[in-house]
Amino acid sequence: MSNQIKITRIKESNISKLDFDNIPLGTTFTDHMFMC
Repeated sequence: MSNQIKITRIKESNISKLDFDNIPLGTTFTDHMFMC
């Protein structure tokens, strides 16, 4: 079984907009989250 994953790169990271002291679970999409 073979699966293909489409990767869309962004021009600028949004990491500077993220508050690392307040990250609600499941609301911030990251590169390690996939839809099954």
